[in-house]
Amino acid sequence: LEYLEAEYYNRGLHGTGLPPELVGPNPGPVLGGRRVEFRSPWLRELFAEIAANETAHVRFIRRTISASPLVEINRPAIDLQN
Repeated sequence: LEYLEAEYYNRGLHGTGLPPELVGPNPGPVLGGRRVEFRSPWLRELFAEIAANETAHVRFIRRTISASPLVEINRPAIDLQN
């Protein structure tokens, strides 16, 4: 769920998804998602705050779970197109 939220908000805000260091060594693909032209500065600011929060959630979960050398964390396949 955190990957889905982070990809959604980052793609809407920046037109790109999470950075490579947060998706794992074998990430699933992300279909769809694009940068949004915000007409409202307030709405863009809200999107930016949510994108930062969701990215922080992914970073925290990866750091916590990856403390175990037996766990490989990869972003699942995400479809924002359909």
